[in-house]
Amino acid sequence: MSVWFLVRRFLTVVNLIYLRNKTAWIQLTFNMYLSLSDACLVFHWSPYESKIAGFMEKLNHFFVLTCAYFPYLFTDLIPSPEDRYLIGWFYNGTIGLMVAINIFVMFKTAFESLKDKIKKMIHNCKEKSLAEARNSASKKQQKQN
Repeated sequence: MSVWFLVRRFLTVVNLIYLRNKTAWIQLTFNMYLSLSDACLVFHWSPYESKIAGFMEKLNHFFVLTCAYFPYLFTDLIPSPEDRYLIGWFYNGTIGLMVAINIFVMFKTAFESLKDKIKKMIHNCKEKSLAEARNSASKKQQKQN
């Protein structure tokens, strides 16, 4: 995946520098195909061992692919400025939804790991107190014998 990461960034630079004097449609199409290939590779390889991390990676790539289509809608494809304005709100909502889902999952996994650590600390304290009680009981029994 790291090789693909570098190749994708290189192709993006080529798109931005060498195609800057061409029509915007070529750059937008090239960028959309890069996003599509990136999403296809992640869906095919699924590089994460954790189920939630793999799902979030796929969801994020789906949102990026969806957002790669929006620049077409902000060009002269849609002539009405009011329609472009409304599409912009939908675009902002899409980005906001992606950020909200990521923050929710981040807090959920953080609280789950915190909950597991607290349970482990409580278990260790109980084990320690039981061990101390056993030691004191065995010392009392030895004194009595």
